[in-house]
Amino acid sequence: MHVCYACDDRNPDRLSFDDGRRFRVPARFRGPPGGVNGGMAVGMLACPVLHQARRDGIGHASVSRIVARLRSAVPVERDISVTLAQSDGGYTIAVRDGETELLFATAEIGRFDDPPRTGDGIGDPPAERAADVAELAALPVPEAPPFYVETGEHPIPGCFSCGPENPAGMYIYPRVVADGVTCAAWPDASAFDNGDSTLSPAVLTSAIDCSSGICMPVAQQRELLELDQFFLLGTMDVRYLRVPVASSSYRAAAKWLKRDGRKFFGLSVLAGDDATPYAMAESTWIIAGVSRTEAFGRAR
Repeated sequence: MHVCYACDDRNPDRLSFDDGRRFRVPARFRGPPGGVNGGMAVGMLACPVLHQARRDGIGHASVSRIVARLRSAVPVERDISVTLAQSDGGYTIAVRDGETELLFATAEIGRFDDPPRTGDGIGDPPAERAADVAELAALPVPEAPPFYVETGEHPIPGCFSCGPENPAGMYIYPRVVADGVTCAAWPDASAFDNGDSTLSPAVLTSAIDCSSGICMPVAQQRELLELDQFFLLGTMDVRYLRVPVASSSYRAAAKWLKRDGRKFFGLSVLAGDDATPYAMAESTWIIAGVSRTEAFGRAR
């Protein structure tokens, strides 16, 4: 039976689901108003996938990759449905709110002869990103204020990953290393221990979610603020590289890749203090079609 910090019954503020087919996400995992943090929305899919893998006779399974497209915000505090189907090397997953498809994803499964232990390898970065991942994994956290302090306002202060006003959040605050490059400290991950000294895919994905958007060049971010605009996660291709230990400190580093109109592309990495990468994600962010004031109920 799969159990992790995000879905463990002993966690009173947990992600809950019924036989892997119906979800309810608590408000603590929020991102934009009324919606789930994008990284959590993607990473939480590992829970029903691992349950199903065990039902399908895969005794020591690990999720090695999730590729997701978010069509609409996944709501907090409301039942949503999850359907899975086997595919080559893993599963396809659809998340729906009634008849509306919110998210579609594929998950790849790694198979182990024995239960994976902390430090064990799960997968590798794609060859074309290996140098970028190594560069980001080695970045130190700069002596600079959090990016939201530099811009004068946090766009989503209650965000589970990067928000300063979520009392049950992760408090991962990206700081500018160079224009288009950020790094953030995550000094203590122990509060998110699965109970076996590891961290769950849901938590790992949340840890590298926001950095992949906040690495947008500073001038572009300030322009969005002036125009009363904001951006939301559109796609995320996350790879889990090694089994992380919970009682450790990490850094979330990210770099800008490119921008194409309303779409912005970023790469983010979660690394240990010894520059070992544990997870990476290539993400697409989309500038929302509504203003920040309309979405959040307040002007800058």
